[in-house]
Amino acid sequence: AVREGKPDMYYLNWQADYPDPENFLFPLFNSIESEQKRNRYNSSRADSLITLVQTTPAGSDRRNLISLTNRFIFEEAPWVFLWHKRTHVVVQPWIEDYTPKLIFNAEKYLDIRKLEREA
Repeated sequence: AVREGKPDMYYLNWQADYPDPENFLFPLFNSIESEQKRNRYNSSRADSLITLVQTTPAGSDRRNLISLTNRFIFEEAPWVFLWHKRTHVVVQPWIEDYTPKLIFNAEKYLDIRKLEREA
């Protein structure tokens, strides 16, 4: 129904596949991607900014461009941006070498060690 433009309002969430702001910008706000798959957003200005983000190397210029793109979309899109959840991690004291990854699907749990507990 969303892809066909039927509902007046709907709820959509998104989780990153890789830890880069571009992983939110392109899938959600690129006109072709958005029209075909998600939220029917269409903006040639946003498309141009996203393309620049994708082709600009890491560094302050890219960070500034991402901020500009986010601000443009935030001000233009007819949405209510609700929140970005915070992930909490609880680890037992006998677990060692666990470091949470930036995104959930990057976790392989290969370096975790269980310490021997005293009786």
